[in-house]
Amino acid sequence: MAIVECNECEGKVSTTAKSCPHCGAKEYRNSFSIRMLEKLTMSVAEHGGKYLPLPIVESIVWLIFVLYILFFLNIPLIVGYGLLLLEPSVDFPDIVATWSNWVVDIYFEFYSNTYEFLKSKF
Repeated sequence: MAIVECNECEGKVSTTAKSCPHCGAKEYRNSFSIRMLEKLTMSVAEHGGKYLPLPIVESIVWLIFVLYILFFLNIPLIVGYGLLLLEPSVDFPDIVATWSNWVVDIYFEFYSNTYEFLKSKF
């Protein structure tokens, strides 16, 4: 036998009781999943929504930053390199070939300089 809170009046009720002795509610018990959801909601509300530890939040921010750098900022490199690979089999206008050469050269120069800089620091 356990004591739980009534959903209606929040009074203490035995789990063996047929109804709440304070207000007479017959459905005074919540299911387990509803009680767990209420506890989780209250926990988040008490902490102001800050229920993730700081190291996890920092890891997520760094992951988003790295993915941004790797994918979004490298779209011109990916497109330019793809065009260079297709150039022998597909006729592109000269400006497209010039652009793809320029983009690939700039990106490779940037990444080689970055690599050399990091190698010299570590």
